[in-house]
Amino acid sequence: MKRLEEAARERNRAHLLYENFLEERDASKAGEHLWAAINNLLSAFHRIKTGRGIGEHEKITLFGRELMKKIEGLRPEDFSLIEDLHANYYHEFLSEARYKESVEVARRLYEFLDREVGKALEVREQHETIS
Repeated sequence: MKRLEEAARERNRAHLLYENFLEERDASKAGEHLWAAINNLLSAFHRIKTGRGIGEHEKITLFGRELMKKIEGLRPEDFSLIEDLHANYYHEFLSEARYKESVEVARRLYEFLDREVGKALEVREQHETIS
């Protein structure tokens, strides 16, 4: 049960970060919030599947790319668009068009992860209610 509790905490952090993304007017800061939200959801999803979260950038990237192979309409190489949101916070290099493309891909991954993590947590809640 501890892994699901941790996953729920990571999902809650992701929701707060996503709200920050929606409210932030500065594009580079907003993108960083979205990147962080996705990181939390990727860690939660990985924790649910394996019992361990992930936090290292390289492992997040590998897991994200692998996962995107299984999501209709997303490609593993599109994960670099999401990473661009993180890098843009430090270097502000994205054009408006590239930023919008990155946000669109990131939002699709965020929605997928939030839905899947939410399903796993609902199963836990139903199991605890029945027990």
